[in-house]
Amino acid sequence: MKQKAVILFSGGLDSTLSAKLTEDIFELYGVVFSTPFSRVNKRVFELAEKIKLPLKHITIGEEYFEIMLNPKFGRGKGMNPCLDCHIMMLKKAKEYADEIGAKFLITGEVLSQRMMSQKSSDIVKAEKETGFSGKIIRPLSGALLPPTDAEKEGIIKRERLLGISGKSRKTQFKLAAKYAITGFGTPAGGCVLADKIFSKRIKDAIDHGELDLLRSRHLMTGRHFRLEKGSKLVIARTAGEDKFLKANADNFIRISSSGAPGPGALLSDMRDIDLALSIMARYSKKTHEFIILSARHGALSASESVDERIVKASPASEETVKKYLI
Repeated sequence: MKQKAVILFSGGLDSTLSAKLTEDIFELYGVVFSTPFSRVNKRVFELAEKIKLPLKHITIGEEYFEIMLNPKFGRGKGMNPCLDCHIMMLKKAKEYADEIGAKFLITGEVLSQRMMSQKSSDIVKAEKETGFSGKIIRPLSGALLPPTDAEKEGIIKRERLLGISGKSRKTQFKLAAKYAITGFGTPAGGCVLADKIFSKRIKDAIDHGELDLLRSRHLMTGRHFRLEKGSKLVIARTAGEDKFLKANADNFIRISSSGAPGPGALLSDMRDIDLALSIMARYSKKTHEFIILSARHGALSASESVDERIVKASPASEETVKKYLI
């Protein structure tokens, strides 16, 4: 009878190959994660079904902000707490493993592929932090790493493990052809938290005590401005973004174009309303007239009565827009 193992499955090539390399040795159970800054594409579930991998989706919510604010192992070039994030996911996977009676974890990690979480020293730190030393199997780089308990117990032979390292993916693509694997995700080149512009938005949110679930959704949408007196303005760029902001407007003032198509926006409070309207006018081609929806206490929620008024604004200069753009 096969022993159970939990595999961290992203739907990418490395985790898919790791599943294929170990499916005849272990009874595999997959786990995939979403965070306030990442979502799971339906393609991941389709691929898991294709390779007959049961897949559990785990959502990491407010607790993710703890490692954003105070990463024990630091950040990358942006606001990405790579190693802390990886360790959190390993801990969550271990909890699931304990639930189903699985003794081992499997990952698609490749030694030295990512410099912030896949150096040999990082692997040691991750195992120490999770309390799962010797029980995390990395099929793609296992031949370069110390033997795991699975090897010591004779469950998996060392010759079954590969010795891949570095950023080149030639070996993985050859294996994909060998196993006829298709439908896997292409390498993203890093998470959104490493993006230069998005990192500025994250840092601004942290500096102003605004890192929470609702506002984290806003961070991935529209144009963002920190205004003169401290108000936060988010302007939609597309009809889809406008719809999204309207659906996530609790505790914000909502501003929309009056009488003609134009950008919609959310404003945190009324301190910088005139400046906010002038910036909106800069992005509005057909109208400089806006509808302000605000609740009695300067917020907008389903439980409060709403005041509505129409206001005209003159477009801000390009210099002004650049000054406040995050």
